[in-house]
Amino acid sequence: MSQAVAMTAKSSLSNRSVDGTQTTTHIHSSERAAFAAYSRKFGLDPAGLLALLLVREMRVGRLGSLMKEDVPHPGPRRSKVTVHGRHSALRDGIVVMAAANGTSVSNACAVLIRAELTEGWLERVIATRFES
Repeated sequence: MSQAVAMTAKSSLSNRSVDGTQTTTHIHSSERAAFAAYSRKFGLDPAGLLALLLVREMRVGRLGSLMKEDVPHPGPRRSKVTVHGRHSALRDGIVVMAAANGTSVSNACAVLIRAELTEGWLERVIATRFES
């Protein structure tokens, strides 16, 4: 890891919750509503689905390419999704990935949410596993 990435990651880690496992993103209210509805289709809440997307991102490492294709909603980001109580390695990993891609943890999470709403990865995986 480069020194700049390590410094940014260290700075971001100092902003964690007391237990070191909180990850929050701010998104537009329409994105939040769509993500909540999508999450419910799988019996999840938005935080649970975001945690799953973070774990997936740790394995596949697509954040950089997703950021190039990302089109954020032009309005203010007043709604949030917060993942609590997950293992600190998840939080630490996304901090490093965000820093390596020159973005914040909040923006990295927002990019993953918008990508899932567009791509429907979880829906395809579940359909592939149980309907074929």
